Amino acid sequence: MRWTKRKQLIEDFIYAPLKNRISINRIVYRKSHDQEARMTITFDKKEIFTADNIQFGLKSFELEKQGVGKEYQPFNYDDKKIDLFEKTIRDATEAEGKYAVYYLDDFFDYFSLSIDEALHHPHELIRAFSMIDKRLGKRRFSTLDVSNEHKLVQGFYEIRKLSWEKV
Repeated sequence: MRWTKRKQLIEDFIYAPLKNRISINRIVYRKSHDQEARMTITFDKKEIFTADNIQFGLKSFELEKQGVGKEYQPFNYDDKKIDLFEKTIRDATEAEGKYAVYYLDDFFDYFSLSIDEALHHPHELIRAFSMIDKRLGKRRFSTLDVSNEHKLVQGFYEIRKLSWEKV
């Protein structure tokens, strides 16, 4: 499915008062090596989420040089160690707020998730986006406790909360 169709399907889930204030954009640098990509979600034209393959790669390399995941660093072709090493580096990089577009496949299929699946999804971007989902009703929204959630989820929660006050 083309990006424009996916974007349309995902944006159809945005709560109506926020629909014209939130935008999802994807940029593919076609002339760069491997056609690197960047994705942003903006609120009132300010970026509230960014995924950038180049920045993710640079941060991953920096963390690897600092010794993150050293205990899992494979010295031979041990698939389990390679997977653990890559997951450790990815988690550390995302904890620093750097995301890669190629790890967001679940987000690009957001339209196929139920609201329950989205609210309990392991990836913080999907949980965050579920905060502005039109399927999340006012009653259920008011019962949510996001105090222990990722700061991205809390940010989207505050955006939705502000939209309730203006309605």
